[in-house]
Amino acid sequence: ALPISGTNHLPVVPSSTDAVTVSTDVVDGDGGSITSVDLYYTVDAGAEQGPLSMGIVLSTYAASIPAQADGASVSYRIAAEDNDMNTADDGPYGYTVSNSVTVTIADIQGVGDTTPYSGQQVTFTGQVTGVLYNGFFLQDAAAARSGIQVYTGSTPTVVLNDRVEITGTAGEYATTGGTNTQITSAAITFIENVAALYAPILVTGDLAMTEDYEDVLIRVEDGTCTVEANGFGNSILNDRIADYTCDDSFYAFAPALGTCYHVQGVQYYSYGFTLNPRDTDDYSLCSPADEAPVIVSVTQNPLGNPGTGEAV
Repeated sequence: ALPISGTNHLPVVPSSTDAVTVSTDVVDGDGGSITSVDLYYTVDAGAEQGPLSMGIVLSTYAASIPAQADGASVSYRIAAEDNDMNTADDGPYGYTVSNSVTVTIADIQGVGDTTPYSGQQVTFTGQVTGVLYNGFFLQDAAAARSGIQVYTGSTPTVVLNDRVEITGTAGEYATTGGTNTQITSAAITFIENVAALYAPILVTGDLAMTEDYEDVLIRVEDGTCTVEANGFGNSILNDRIADYTCDDSFYAFAPALGTCYHVQGVQYYSYGFTLNPRDTDDYSLCSPADEAPVIVSVTQNPLGNPGTGEAV
C-alpha cells in the first residue's frame, strides 16, 4: 500500500506572480521503496499537464506549479509508485489565482497618511454609512481607521446600512493639502441590509479633524457655530477645545451663528477634513446647560472712582 497524506499547497491563495508549491507525504506501507511521486495539474479545465517529478525531504515530496493568470482555476493530483509497481493517486485538489488580498478597512488605511496597499486589489466587507452621488462610505468597526470611501463615478446601487463585499483597487484621491483613501474600480456584492451596526464615535473637535477618523462616523458635542456656512457649504463650530469644519456633502447643514449643536456624520478629506451630517437626524441643538456661558453686560457699583478702602 502507498498511503498519501497531508497534501497541501502554498500560498493558499496565490497571486498571478506566485509559483505554487505542492507538498505531500508518501510512505510505502509494505516496506518497499518508492520509485516515483509525480504532480499533474490542469488550468481552467484544460488538458492535463505533467508529470512534474516531486523531490523528497524525509518523507515529504514537493514540486511547484508555475504561476498562472489572475482568476485561473487550477486543479492538481498526485500519483505515486513503488518498486513492486503498486500505485496510488491523491486528489484532485485545487485553488483559484487571485491578485486580490482579503483585508480589513484598518489594514487598507494603514497607520500613516496614505494606504500601504496603493495600486493593489483588495477585498473586504463593511456596512454603508453614507451615500453620495458618485460613491459611498463603508465601515467595518466602531473604531479609528475603520472607514473608507468607495468611488463609483456615478450613482451607486447601494443604500444606507447595506452590508457589502468590495473588491477594488486601493489608492488616494488628492485635493489641496492632502488625500483621502478610497477604493476605485470596485466590484460590489450585496450581503444584507440590517440596522446600523456602528454608532458614531464621540470625539472632541481637535480629534475630529485628523487622519485617524478619516471616512469614519463620528460625533462632536457642544459645538457653537463661530462661522456660518459659506458658498461652499462650509461652516465652523467650536466645542471649547478646537474648531472643526462641517460640510454639506450629504445634507445642507446651515448652523446659526452663536448657536450650540451636537453634530454627527461621516468625516472625510476634501480640501481639508470636514464633518458631514447626512440628514436632520445627525444634528440637534444643545440644551441650555450644555451651552458655554455668555457675558451679557458688566456693571460697577458704585459708579466712578471709589474712595480708599471702599468695596466695589
